[in-house]
Amino acid sequence: MNLITGGVEIELPLEVGLALNYQLKSATRILLRIHNSKCRDLPKLYKKLLNIKWKDYCWPVYNFKISSSKSRLINTKKIEQTAQDALEKYFNGNDFKKAQIEHADTNNLKTDIYIRIDNDNLIISVDTSGERLDKRENTKSDFSIASIRNSIAYSQITDLLSFLKSDTYNFYDPFCGSGTYLKEALQYNSYNDRFFCLIPSLFTVKKLNNFDKNTFNGISGSDITPIKNTKLNITEKDALKPLNLIPNTIVVTNPPYGKRVEDKKKRDLSAGQFINEFISNCLNEKNLIALSLIIPRDFDIKKDINDFKYIEGIKLKNGGIPVVNHIFLSPNFIC
Repeated sequence: MNLITGGVEIELPLEVGLALNYQLKSATRILLRIHNSKCRDLPKLYKKLLNIKWKDYCWPVYNFKISSSKSRLINTKKIEQTAQDALEKYFNGNDFKKAQIEHADTNNLKTDIYIRIDNDNLIISVDTSGERLDKRENTKSDFSIASIRNSIAYSQITDLLSFLKSDTYNFYDPFCGSGTYLKEALQYNSYNDRFFCLIPSLFTVKKLNNFDKNTFNGISGSDITPIKNTKLNITEKDALKPLNLIPNTIVVTNPPYGKRVEDKKKRDLSAGQFINEFISNCLNEKNLIALSLIIPRDFDIKKDINDFKYIEGIKLKNGGIPVVNHIFLSPNFIC
C-alpha cells in the first residue's frame, strides 16, 4: 500500500478491489488502473489509447477527467480531444449491440476515465464506483447547522475502535444534532446498498463476507435542541450536566467549538473552556469506556483526567477547519 497525492494505491486481486465498492464508506471512489507508461506527444497518446481493450472497462458512453503537470503534454483540451478521437474510433470498430448502448445511456452508465500525465508519465484509470462512496442515501433533509460529513464521522468511529478490545459497545453522541454519528453507527457493519457503475466485463461482483457482527448494542444521542427524527433515539439534554451513561458506553462526537456555531445556551464560556468542561464532565461518567471528539487542532485541552489514557488520533479538515480526533480510553479497556 502506498500513499499518493489524493489517495491510496493498493494492489489487490481484481474481484476484491471491485467488491470494496460495497464496503468502503470513507473513500470517495475506487479507480482501476489500466495503463502506465511514458508519453510525450499527442500521436503516441492516441496510439496508446486506441490499443486499450475499452469494451472490458467501460460502456460506450463516458466522461474524461484530465490532468497534466510538468509534462510536454500540457494542454488538457488537446489531450481530451485526442482521447475522444481514439475512443470513438475504437468503439466504431467494436461490436457493442444497440440495446447495450441504449441500456447504458438510459441508466446513465457513463464511465469516468481518468487520464493523468505527470512528468511525462501517462496513467489511465477507470472509475468502478459510479456514485461517490462517501455519499449516503436519504440524508439531505436531515442536515443541521455545521453537520459533520458522514465520511468523517465514519472515519472517527473506525479510528476509535482500532484502539479498543474486540467487543460490542453502547454508542452515544451528546451533541448529535441531526444524528449523523448515530446513522453511521447504525450502518457501520452494513453494505453500501445502492447501484454503482461496475465495468461491463465484470458486472457480477460478490460481496466480501466480514460484515456479520454487530459492533454496537445500543445507539443513542442527545442535544440541547435536537432535530426531531423518529427513526433515531435522540433526547434533549445538556452535555455539561451528568450524562447518566449506561454500562459499556463509548462517546463519539463533534462538539460546537465557536468557529462554526455558537453554544446554544449562550454560556459565558470561551470555546476552549466549554470543550474542557465537557471533557471533564464526560470522563467523570463511571460507565464510560472511551471518548472520541473532533475539535480544532489549536485548542489546548486537558489530557490527564481520571487515569484515562490520551491518544491523538487522525488529523483532517472538517468544513475547511483543521481538526484532530482526541481519544480518551479507560485503562481497563485498552487493546
